[in-house]
Amino acid sequence: MTRTTRKALHGDLSLVAAEILVQMLSAARVTGRLTFRRAARRFRLYMRDGRVTFAHAVHGPRPGAPPARPTSPLRDRVCDVLAAVLTWRDGSFSFERDALVQDGVETLDADPQELLLACLSRVRPEGGGDEDTRV
Repeated sequence: MTRTTRKALHGDLSLVAAEILVQMLSAARVTGRLTFRRAARRFRLYMRDGRVTFAHAVHGPRPGAPPARPTSPLRDRVCDVLAAVLTWRDGSFSFERDALVQDGVETLDADPQELLLACLSRVRPEGGGDEDTRV
């Protein structure tokens, strides 16, 4: 099945924080993929009707980074991605409307606000950077 996507929004994370983007897209009840980029790192967050369905890193492991946790529950893996991105104060983002997770992939139906609050506990205090993330 061919899916047509179109870039609907893009910008700079130094101007708009990741958590604001997620909340804004949730309020608009959109369906699509939000991609965050910083240097060689890239993370994708999928939403359907404004709810978080999936997230993943699209890069190889960083030197010295803890191994990925493929056996952890999906919600924990999504929180790992969000926790990493929530520390970024630079980088870019783009949102592609109607981009969906591949068929057959396990998905969530998570309220973004609740998920953001849960994921904030994984973020280091201000000024700590993103060096301690588990993704």
